[in-house]
Amino acid sequence: MNTLAALHGLTKSMSGRRIGRPDRVGGSYPMRSWIRMSVALAAAAGVQAQTPAHGLVRLSKAIGVAESQLSARAIEADLQSRDGRLVYEIDLVRDATLHRAYVDSRSGKLVAVSRPRLENWVLPWIDSQRLREGARAVPLAGRLAQLEERNHGEVKDVEFSVEGGRGVYEVQFVTAAGAGKVRIDGASGKRLRLAESD
Repeated sequence: MNTLAALHGLTKSMSGRRIGRPDRVGGSYPMRSWIRMSVALAAAAGVQAQTPAHGLVRLSKAIGVAESQLSARAIEADLQSRDGRLVYEIDLVRDATLHRAYVDSRSGKLVAVSRPRLENWVLPWIDSQRLREGARAVPLAGRLAQLEERNHGEVKDVEFSVEGGRGVYEVQFVTAAGAGKVRIDGASGKRLRLAESD
């Protein structure tokens, strides 16, 4: 279970301000799964889905903005709806503290930053290794830009986990050939292997 995602979902539910980031329960993402299933069904029916990425800055650029302005390392990022507008929600680590940045998806400007109180209180006890490895990771934005350039695609989602004591990014991206996932070593920034492709 991704502890950070589960806590994030809990805090959104408690505050009554859920903005679409799903709880990760039993290893599943209900909202993301529903969205992906809807897009797949629309495509199968011959309906052209209207993608929210049209006219938006790239996630890789938004991560670069957040990492630069907060002097922190991104460990998770995706597109969300917040207060009626699309923003990139980016979780970053600096000095073993979790920061959450919101970057406007159209202007690419940092619009809000917070330090989630509940998650920062709980994570050092139950997920301290993820925080430590995240803080040691290489800057992510440049690696994502290289990935996009080499594969002629676009990054859509980033998650970070610790496997065998090593921090690993799982990056979802799309190209003209389809969608896929790439795993990147957090410490070196080197691509590990293609996790899956469609």
